[in-house]
Amino acid sequence: MPGKKPLHDKYADLRKKAQLLLKKQNKPVSSLKDEELADLIQEFNTYQIELELQNEELRQAQIELENSRRKYQELYDFAPTGYITLNCKGLITEANLTASAILGMERRRLLHQRLSAFVKPEDQNIFYHHRRKLLESTGTEICQLRICSSTGAVMHVQMQSTFCKENDTDDGCIRIVLADISALWEIENRLKASEHKFRTVAEFTHDWEYWIGPHGKMKYTSPSCERITGYTVQEFMENPKLILAITHKDDLQLLKNHLDNKLSSRLVQNLDYRIITKNGRTIWVSHVCQPVYDEAGMPCGSRASIRDITNRKKLETSLRDSQTVMRMALDASTDGMWERNLVTGDFYYEEKWYKSLGYTKTDTLRDKLTWIQLIHPEDRETALLAMEKHIAGKTKIYSAEFRMRNKQGGWQWFLSRGKIIEYDTAGKPSRIVGTYKDITVRKHFEIALQKSTQQLESKVRNRTIELEQANIALKVLLKQRSEDKTSMEQHIMQTLSTHVFPYFEQLKRSKLDTTQQNIVVILETTLREIISSFDSRFALQFIKLTPAENKVAHLVSLGRQTKEIAELMNLSPGTISV
Repeated sequence: MPGKKPLHDKYADLRKKAQLLLKKQNKPVSSLKDEELADLIQEFNTYQIELELQNEELRQAQIELENSRRKYQELYDFAPTGYITLNCKGLITEANLTASAILGMERRRLLHQRLSAFVKPEDQNIFYHHRRKLLESTGTEICQLRICSSTGAVMHVQMQSTFCKENDTDDGCIRIVLADISALWEIENRLKASEHKFRTVAEFTHDWEYWIGPHGKMKYTSPSCERITGYTVQEFMENPKLILAITHKDDLQLLKNHLDNKLSSRLVQNLDYRIITKNGRTIWVSHVCQPVYDEAGMPCGSRASIRDITNRKKLETSLRDSQTVMRMALDASTDGMWERNLVTGDFYYEEKWYKSLGYTKTDTLRDKLTWIQLIHPEDRETALLAMEKHIAGKTKIYSAEFRMRNKQGGWQWFLSRGKIIEYDTAGKPSRIVGTYKDITVRKHFEIALQKSTQQLESKVRNRTIELEQANIALKVLLKQRSEDKTSMEQHIMQTLSTHVFPYFEQLKRSKLDTTQQNIVVILETTLREIISSFDSRFALQFIKLTPAENKVAHLVSLGRQTKEIAELMNLSPGTISV
């Protein structure tokens, strides 16, 4: 250490002190007697040997001290924690190498620096209160803060400080143990974050979560217990048996057996039972629990989750009632139900289906009979195609009629209808449910009706052919009659035009009186009216008449007399006659 003299220098100083002591005694050596001189020499030699022995011991002690000092220096400098000494002004007077590494500065440059200069500004207040409290209490204080080294690196440290003072006149110093806890702080932060996540999940879960220790003491319960049961977290923590106390009396033994079984099994167990809430309401809950173990495999109690399933139970009851009604309706309208698992391809038919074909369930299991095997070969492709179309989404329901072989070897007709009711997570159909009905009697009637219809249609077709043939003959006859009629009409027209109407013209030009003239006109007019139905030219004769003449002709055709016509038209009878 600085200020220590080498061992040979100490011996030289000791020799000088001995010589001074001899001079002070003022006793010359020559005045001594021989015996005294011999004794003195003997004593001096003895003393010299003692001094040499003492010097050897001192030398060994000095070596051990040097070794001890060196070991202390090594322990001090290379300690895993930093050691810093501050004077009363807060300046660094001593620091080991670890402290130098933490502060990021060489030790020689670190001396006489203020430690507060390395404290992060946000934590200066922590350091100030730590130092003030230390000086007031003169004891040991601990704090955690952040240090910003000269390189700019920030680390979390724990500072354990002790105030030391040798006497009343001494100002004292502060000895600080500085430990880098950055890794520990990071782990604690992660642990806090993990705990925060756990708390967030546990505290805000909709279900009631709790953990009972191996000795029956409640270690944790989530706040949802109050929403479900009406009892607070504190009530459950103080009374772990409260869970049994609120269980419905009819389900209490069931729950006890469940809790006893869970201790002997590591599997997750589930139980539905009823509890009585704080306000007296009875509700259904689903209880899921399992034992928990630590990393060494030692039991840590049981972990449970409880959910209010009252509404689900009501729906299940309603569903059972609906299924009962549906079953009654199906029994009245169909012969039963079937189900197909589209993932495994398995079919399930009710026992009535086997019985309707004359089989027993034992027969179907022994002979491994399936509907594919029993279906008529001619109907198999149609039935399967209808099923594939429905599975592919091309039809709203599956519907098919097919024959199936019964135990006696005959064939029975069935009407099968179904619909997809379940899909997997990928949206593919996974389950289809349907009904079946024996329609053999109806099919026989339909077949008989079809045969009768075919026979009737055959007779109608034959009669239609006969009528068509008769119609052709009738058309020929009608055509012949039409031709004959036309020929006759032409003959009559030709005869009248040639042999009758010319004489009317001659009679009109002859010397006839007025009456005779009128008779001739009436006869000619009557004949022309008779032949007007087949002589289109007859209408052309009236186009030449005046409106008065047409009116007279019309009245004449109605059988009116000349006098009557004259009075009606306010004309003379002679004019009407003309």
